[in-house]
Amino acid sequence: MEETIIIQAVFIRETQNSWLLDCEGDEVWFPKSQCTFVNDREELSAPKWLLIEKFPGEHF
Repeated sequence: MEETIIIQAVFIRETQNSWLLDCEGDEVWFPKSQCTFVNDREELSAPKWLLIEKFPGEHF
């Protein structure tokens, strides 16, 4: 089973297939097919592998 991580993120904008989110000052696109975003809570749930890819050097 794939490990899912929840991080804090602020909504900027979206397209049909992705969200642009502010993650501690970094503007990053996340695919809707791989993630869940709850705007009310400013929470992104994403697979660990994707977060490692988007934020190299960070530890999750």
